[in-house]
Amino acid sequence: MKKSLLLVGLFLLTSLVANASTFYVNCDRTGPTGKISNFLKFINPIEPNVIKVSGTCHENIQINSFDRLSLIAMPGATLLDTSNGGQPVIQVDDSRRITIQGFTIVGGNTGITCLNGSLCRLYSNVIKNADNAGISIYDSEANLWNDIVQDNGGNGLIIDGSRVRASQLTVTGTRGLGMNIANSSSLTLDGADLENNQGGGIFLVSNSGLNLLNATVTQNPSAGIVVLWNSSMATYQVTVTNNAANGVYVEGNSTVDLYGGGTYTGNNQGGPDIFCALHSGIAVHLDRATVGMTNCN
Repeated sequence: MKKSLLLVGLFLLTSLVANASTFYVNCDRTGPTGKISNFLKFINPIEPNVIKVSGTCHENIQINSFDRLSLIAMPGATLLDTSNGGQPVIQVDDSRRITIQGFTIVGGNTGITCLNGSLCRLYSNVIKNADNAGISIYDSEANLWNDIVQDNGGNGLIIDGSRVRASQLTVTGTRGLGMNIANSSSLTLDGADLENNQGGGIFLVSNSGLNLLNATVTQNPSAGIVVLWNSSMATYQVTVTNNAANGVYVEGNSTVDLYGGGTYTGNNQGGPDIFCALHSGIAVHLDRATVGMTNCN
């Protein structure tokens, strides 16, 4: 009887996929139509498709070689890891124009991973309690808007060999860095709150670039922002305060430009708010910002 019901469900699923480009998944239901992954097996990966999701989904989702796929959460939709931290909750591989919107994503070794030349668009998600990073972007592009990354076991956001634009981003409560931007990556971030990340707020390294606008980096139990190894950061109206180590640390032929003003005070328990390592770190336009203490010329 169960086998017959399963066959009927699969028949209905293939019929739905053959006749529509918008699909509805209620993960609180049993059967084939209650899992996102089942729809991904049947839809055309190179055609535009929208999957609207409700309920609590217990699955890890693999999006491989898709184009123009949108996963849209109905109010309250949640994705829960079933791999005991062995896999990302969502992995996007070799895919373009993938939208993930409105989900609460819990657990996994990573909440969302985007890799191998993908283009990911993340909007209004909450990503939390991953064993490692909340969001990882490897050799890809991504747009993030209004996402919250919180209480993850590693870094909040990893950007590695990638180009990312983000706005209205909150990264808090991670055991690692708030953001790790490395290996010729670039990030433009307009509107951000990086707070209480154990490893520090932002780590920018290895020929990477950061444009940081309208952001607050505070209450991190290490440095607020670290810029290393031929990297550069430009800021506009950024507030870096009350971090346990330097507010900004610059070393390794790297440059920080405070052309847009901002406030850099109350960091490092009375030590330099902005620290330039001798002969290898440069900070310019210091006169345009409010800076407490610095050794930079």
